[in-house]
Amino acid sequence: MMLDHMLELQQILIKEVPHEISDDKSRLLMAVRGLIEESLEYSNACGVKPWRPNPLPEKDRLEELTDIWFYLMEIMAMSGFSFDQIYQEYKRKWDVNMERYNKGKKNDYSWDDRTKGL
Repeated sequence: MMLDHMLELQQILIKEVPHEISDDKSRLLMAVRGLIEESLEYSNACGVKPWRPNPLPEKDRLEELTDIWFYLMEIMAMSGFSFDQIYQEYKRKWDVNMERYNKGKKNDYSWDDRTKGL
């Protein structure tokens, strides 16, 4: 499967490329921060700023999106979860989100604890 191969490649990258941060918790923190930073760069490349309303060329947007994928793959590799586990949880959570969405269309927010006591 293509995703499994990508995860294998990312694990090789993690092992082979020297990194200043050696402990796993700090490295995970840096990967999460990198994911956030690259996500913001992608958002900027899509032309969301009022002073830069036009998107960057497609190749630049693709590069930023690929940078996001690298950090996400690093986080996934460090998590120890398989893609199958993530996929199964994704499907479970998708069902939950669709149920919430459908209830919300009927103004039923009973699932949302933040609405209790309002």
